[in-house]
Amino acid sequence: MTHPTTGIRTSSTSDTATATASSAPTTAKAASSGSAHRHPTPRTAGARLDVRRPWYACATDNHDDRFDWIVEEEGLHPVLTLVEGVAEDEVIRRFGGDPGNARLLVADEIYRLQPGCPDHRGHLGVGTVGEAVFALEVVGSTGAVPGVARDLSRGGRCFGLSLGINGDDFVHYAVAGELVVHEEPRGPVMPLREGDARWNPAWCTGLIDVEDPTEFWGPKLYLLAERVMGATIEPSWFSRPLRTAEIPCSEILMNTPAWDIP
Repeated sequence: MTHPTTGIRTSSTSDTATATASSAPTTAKAASSGSAHRHPTPRTAGARLDVRRPWYACATDNHDDRFDWIVEEEGLHPVLTLVEGVAEDEVIRRFGGDPGNARLLVADEIYRLQPGCPDHRGHLGVGTVGEAVFALEVVGSTGAVPGVARDLSRGGRCFGLSLGINGDDFVHYAVAGELVVHEEPRGPVMPLREGDARWNPAWCTGLIDVEDPTEFWGPKLYLLAERVMGATIEPSWFSRPLRTAEIPCSEILMNTPAWDIP
């Protein structure tokens, strides 16, 4: 099917079972609703978050629905990673790809390539937004591997997310080669180490009810990523041609130290 806003065409139910065998599953649509609002200008990369800034304390009933279309797309299970402090070529290398072999591809073309990849090669699209590199897997979940997140954050930091079936979302955040957050969030996102100053709990304020430990995030994880990384996520990333490289499938990292979580 083709989405009227983004123009992305995703696979049918039968095609999805083959094309997304290694990817994170989709989620039910978030229950919150309301009028959309314009997201504020993101903070400068590297700047300290000031929770007193007016845009930061937005009310949860002012629902920003810019990303709700993602959970309505049949067969679309993207893993999105934002990386700060590392250039595009190096991001591709740290995912296990060769930037010299990158080519421009759109999501439709990546879906069609899947049956021709018997060695289970994934595909990673990259681009630059402000001071950050975005890395998009429309098929595959290599970015969900803790060791990959640690590698991507060396020399900077990274934030990754995916929406899963029945609210089984995941989110991770790594700084300078160390994993700070890695969880399927319910309620406010929490660091692996209690009191870790590298994670600001106020980043969750206004996006969900931080007093409810069971609340699902859904597409609001994209808003959280914008807050943490100071970058505006564009729906066009999911439909326009991106510089795309083949990368190893996450399955080859199973039962290795790459999945170790401190």
